[in-house]
Amino acid sequence: VQPSFIYGGNKYGISPPRVASPVGALAEEVLGLYPIQALSKALPDALGAPLEPPVSVESTAGACLNVALGICEGYTVLDSKDSIVMAATAHRPRGCIDEEECSVEEEAEIQSRRDYIKRMLQTPNSGQDDIALMEELESLRARSTKPAYDASLNSRWDFVLSKSDLGTDLLKKLKPEEGFSPLQLAYAVRDVYMEISEEQSQVKIVLKSKILGRNIDVALSTSLLPTAYDDETDGTLFVERFEGVKVGDVDMPIPKSWKRSRYLEIGYLDHDMMIARGNGGEPHFLLRGRNRPISSD
Repeated sequence: VQPSFIYGGNKYGISPPRVASPVGALAEEVLGLYPIQALSKALPDALGAPLEPPVSVESTAGACLNVALGICEGYTVLDSKDSIVMAATAHRPRGCIDEEECSVEEEAEIQSRRDYIKRMLQTPNSGQDDIALMEELESLRARSTKPAYDASLNSRWDFVLSKSDLGTDLLKKLKPEEGFSPLQLAYAVRDVYMEISEEQSQVKIVLKSKILGRNIDVALSTSLLPTAYDDETDGTLFVERFEGVKVGDVDMPIPKSWKRSRYLEIGYLDHDMMIARGNGGEPHFLLRGRNRPISSD
């Protein structure tokens, strides 16, 4: 395991060098941006190395543990943030419900609990721990539900901006409905949603934007490929690959170094919501949008 720099904890130090989590996480977000990473790859090693994003101590430890336990295979060297985070976010399934072993009364009780959790997740300031609720809902997924092969995944999905991180907080500042920010004078986001189509193989994230007063859509495209560590993860895990950006009607030129992959897990799916986990590992919930399932015709 060869990270460029490891950060974590809440203390700073010089000997040994130590960077606390708040600053390290910010550096990881900024240096991990595609343009900076493209520049890092183009420069000679000595010049490009300082532009490599740092990696959290949790991701580094998780990668070591998962490879040692055989949860993710095929790794010999982990020498970049992407490879370390992908190895760290691999995991065994979180459990699910085997409907064949449940009585009618048990199924009704499980469904009642699902409905309660979903109501709490959609209730602002419910006083509940959203992450704990999402993890419980994942554990209540029926074993027969396999999102990778489920046509109902093809739909519009609206993001629920409940998480607090650099990207989410910035997006909130760009949305007028979240309150005014001077940033909105140059760029504002009127809506943001995800569309999955083509038999669960294509993703388009759409930011309906206002750029200098003009309504212009920005769309990020990725592709999905089902994968699995074993039979238990089959149907819930994808490799997601970045494919391109479209601004208005113009396809933007994208360097090959931007076309990276990551794991995407869909731990829960039903008729009106899903829970997805990216490389960060934390769950996010999305609501099925106003556009119902998208056909692949």
